[in-house]
Amino acid sequence: MSTHETVASLPTEGTPSQAAPAPTTAVKPRPPGVAPVKPEYIVSHLPPQPEMEDSEVPTNDGDNESGKRTAEEAGLGNDDASSGVKVAKTGRPSKAERKERRGQNKASERPREHVKEAIQLCSFAAVGGQCTRPNCRFEHDPAIFLAARDPDLPGVCPTFAAIGKCPLELVKSTAETNYGTKNSLRKEVQVMLRKKQVKFPKTKHTCRTCRAIPMDVDQAEPVKAIFKIQPREKKRLDFRGKTYLAPLTTVGNLPFRRVCKQFGVDITIGEMAHTHSITAGSFSEWALLKRHSSEDFFGVQVAGGKTSMVLEACELINEYCDVDFVDLNLGCPIDSVYGNGCGSALMDRPTRIREILRGMDQVLDVPVTAKIRMGVEKGKNVAHKFVPQFNQWGIQACTLHGRSRSQRYKHLADWDYINQCAALKGEMAFFGNGDMMCHEEYYDKMSTYDKLTPWIFTEIKERRIWDISSRERLDMLKDFTRNGLEHWGTDTQGVNTTRRFLLEFLSFTHRYIPVGLLEVLPQRMNERPPSYVGRDDLETLMASGFVGDWIKISEMLLGPVPEGFKFLPKHKANSYEDPTKAGLDVSAVVDVAQVVAETPIVDSVY
Repeated sequence: MSTHETVASLPTEGTPSQAAPAPTTAVKPRPPGVAPVKPEYIVSHLPPQPEMEDSEVPTNDGDNESGKRTAEEAGLGNDDASSGVKVAKTGRPSKAERKERRGQNKASERPREHVKEAIQLCSFAAVGGQCTRPNCRFEHDPAIFLAARDPDLPGVCPTFAAIGKCPLELVKSTAETNYGTKNSLRKEVQVMLRKKQVKFPKTKHTCRTCRAIPMDVDQAEPVKAIFKIQPREKKRLDFRGKTYLAPLTTVGNLPFRRVCKQFGVDITIGEMAHTHSITAGSFSEWALLKRHSSEDFFGVQVAGGKTSMVLEACELINEYCDVDFVDLNLGCPIDSVYGNGCGSALMDRPTRIREILRGMDQVLDVPVTAKIRMGVEKGKNVAHKFVPQFNQWGIQACTLHGRSRSQRYKHLADWDYINQCAALKGEMAFFGNGDMMCHEEYYDKMSTYDKLTPWIFTEIKERRIWDISSRERLDMLKDFTRNGLEHWGTDTQGVNTTRRFLLEFLSFTHRYIPVGLLEVLPQRMNERPPSYVGRDDLETLMASGFVGDWIKISEMLLGPVPEGFKFLPKHKANSYEDPTKAGLDVSAVVDVAQVVAETPIVDSVY
């Protein structure tokens, strides 16, 4: 059956099907919150998810001699400890702790060790130079290093295929140019940042000026309001008719954005970067600012709670990075970000938002945009108060996520409220964000994209629903893996970093239900699929919510995992619960891993 025929037989939710006759039998109503999968694909039982053994739980080898973890080590911040979050005496998490743990797996529970070479080669020796460090603890003989390392994966290295030479034989600037990436942190700049030798003249002047202007500009003295701080003339960005990849923490890395560019996205933006880490010269944070040559319309997103810190980071970006716009995150709901007064916490501080946004407009030579939510608490929306003022503060575009911080993803995004705010935008570009799963919803709401279906951009460009096959999805994962090896490297550490981000990617894409398996379109973000099998073994494997099956997919592309490899996804969803813990009968088990046991390993990404 062709893709067109498959889609034509599916009615859209709320719209009667015109391609197929009305059913002759009554359709059994489905429970609320459950996706409408066709009965022939539903299975009544699932295999139990293996529990993590006590020996596998990552522990903290700190100085706490009592063996007990403090509230901070247990993943609970100061606010959690002071609020009395407790664990029940039975060993099971209390109701308060379960509420606190929703949305993310705590950092203290996630494996921290990184897989590295048994013998690490000195960076000077790697480029054929002479080591100048008298107490260097790394190996300087390449022969010893090559003899001790793991065997290479079969095939041609994607890095060698991309640039024609191993990057370790090139100087850094040449390697960066050949890779097609920009915005790397230079070593001399990092040293200056860590020694506090970088001056921020624009930041100091702008901070004094912004704080001198009252919140109510109408009551300010006209001369001061006009001449104290004048709006800078900047290039106006044209957002009209363009698709926009929303900033995605962890998942929205450079290899993922390259995949989305292949599917046709117009505007890309980096992951949220913390301003205090940018000004501290953190290589890992500056990596979030990197831009690939294929990203022709690219911005970066920053998060910070202090005006001076945000402006200093923006001044650095303006000096050392090539970007088209800078976005301020005012909507991040993560507890650690919110607790530090960043992200959505700023929506309760309009004066601070005004200082930061007006200051960014003065410090930067590129346009400023903002990402907000409806509000912090459910039922207490405040976004409509900010949207009209953004024009006065020099903002060229605003993105509104149609949820509050406390709401998370239990309910659908409120598009009625988004439309209400859109009417107040004036000349500013305005994007709605939330629950985009197909091109029909995009053209109905004209919004940004979510993270389950990167091929939605192709659907939007071609105005069709794509019943993507498992083989096509695997090809997408191969492209991601190849991009990851070019970005993070092809040594042992680079391969396993690519594997970790691939597994994070799979922790979202497994929630996608193929179009041909649905009775009603489109799939909803807050609907949990029942236990089902796909149209082939690979599609069944990709639908698995078990980490072990995600690792099997990664082994198809990157070879076997190293001994002792552990993975716990950073993000989780409340609606995707282990059926064994929900009290379902699992006496007749369908082992997804056994289903694909005879599936041949596909060609390596190499």
